[in-house]
Amino acid sequence: MKDLKYLIAYIPILSVYLGIYWQGIFSYSGLAIAFGVIPIVELFSKGKTANLKPTEEDSALRQRLFDWLLYLNLPLLYGLIAYYFYALNAFDLATFEIVGMTLSVGIMCGTSGI
Repeated sequence: MKDLKYLIAYIPILSVYLGIYWQGIFSYSGLAIAFGVIPIVELFSKGKTANLKPTEEDSALRQRLFDWLLYLNLPLLYGLIAYYFYALNAFDLATFEIVGMTLSVGIMCGTSGI
């Protein structure tokens, strides 16, 4: 159950999907999450500095959840890019919305590649 905390990594990409869907000022939601919410949460949260014990490390390496979370990034990223291009083509967007969507999708492409 404690491994489900890794699903938090999908909040930024979800915010970009919603930003494209809702448009307007929400098109900047990816930037707000990446440069606002995440740094503030990290500032006030206490991180762990201890490494896993060798037995715990072997157990973690055998869990397929982490592999599937990693594999899920690729279709989500390609879907985001396709949805972005669809939104550019299908909707009559203002310049600030296009800029916000472009920056948000660009941030997600960069972070998903890492």
